[in-house]
Amino acid sequence: MQTQNDSNAGDFRMIPLAHIIPSSTNPRRQFDAESIKSLAESIRQHGVLQPILVRQTKATSGEGARFEIVAGERRYQAAKLAERSEIPARVETLSDEEALQVQIIENLQREDVHPLDEAQGFKHLQEVARIGLSDIAQRLARDVRYATRRLALTNLIEDAQTEFCNELITLAHALEICRLSPEIQALAACYERTSRWNQKEQTYTYVGAVLAALPPTDMLCVPLIS
Repeated sequence: MQTQNDSNAGDFRMIPLAHIIPSSTNPRRQFDAESIKSLAESIRQHGVLQPILVRQTKATSGEGARFEIVAGERRYQAAKLAERSEIPARVETLSDEEALQVQIIENLQREDVHPLDEAQGFKHLQEVARIGLSDIAQRLARDVRYATRRLALTNLIEDAQTEFCNELITLAHALEICRLSPEIQALAACYERTSRWNQKEQTYTYVGAVLAALPPTDMLCVPLIS
């Protein structure tokens, strides 16, 4: 293994797993356990085929250097499960802002990214990296309307976000509910739980009633779906 020092940042090397730490700013918070197990089995047979991206942590150097994952935590977790002692990595010198940009964009390019993860990613790129919405859309090969609709999901209250993540409401529901004030969103989420709606048209009917400023008793007159 190559000597780990400050001068060869940007190169490829094998790094002990014990010297690697996950990033606290990684937008991806949940990893599918079965997917990790499947990848671990592949790693046992073929090794890690794609290096992870890391940066050296501050105040560490030489043999005591530690590296923070910028991209590739899923491969790192699977390598640990496969009981590998080290993993191939590309080391780059990145500022906190640069590392965050890479993490967000890498996360948004996943095929299985959840719409809420996309929404938070767009928001971080706008507020932290100061990137305009049109530039974000262009970088991710999306149109501006798509990015705007995803960004609107950040307006969902916590209960609605939880139900969306748990697949209790659909993307169509979420896109309609996020247009409402937090107070009305709470009412909508309560209605969803008690009525078990599961059709896009029902959401449109409910939200349409809210936007028309009907009294709460009228807003709850949408037919229930069993």
